[in-house]
This record gives sequence, C-alpha cells and structure tokens, in this order.
Amino acid sequence: MNQFTIPIVPMGAVCMTHKGKFKDKNAQKYLTYKSAIQWQLKQQMKGHQIINGPVHVEIWFNMPIPASWSGKKKAEAVGTRHCKKPDIDNLTKGLFDSQ
Repeated sequence: MNQFTIPIVPMGAVCMTHKGKFKDKNAQKYLTYKSAIQWQLKQQMKGHQIINGPVHVEIWFNMPIPASWSGKKKAEAVGTRHCKKPDIDNLTKGLFDSQ
C-alpha cells in the first residue's frame, strides 16, 4: 500500500469562469494549490509503479486553527473536528482536481 503525505494547508475548491481564473485572486491561489499537490505527488511517486485500475483512498485533512482566534478559543479547538468552511466536498474536490 502506498501512502503519501502532502505538506500543504488544505484549501477547498473555488468557483471560477474561464476568464475569471486569470483575474480572480482566489482562483489563482486555487490553481497554485493544485499545482503544488501535483508536484508533491510526482516527487513522492518516483520509484513507485503507476496505479492502473481501481484504488482505495483514505484522506486526512489537518485544518489549521485561524490565527485571528483568541488563545482561549484556540486551546478549545485543539483536537476537535473541523465543521466550518471549506466543507469536505470542496476539500476532496480540491485534492482530486489536482491530478
């Protein structure tokens, strides 16, 4: 079983138009995010066989605690589940779109 770790702050998918991807800052960040994931996977896949056929995928997102939160709120958030934006659908879309 192959296991890959991508050291990048998770980002959800963003809506963008064809023209908007060249102007919108969030779209630019998203495209950079996808490229960084691609690069990481290419580096980690060196020496591994290309997978042909069905795959089983388990994903673990480590979401950062916002720096703007108070120390007390940060302490309370440690070890809790993320249930704010971005939601799991957008997180996985961002990851799988990077292929």
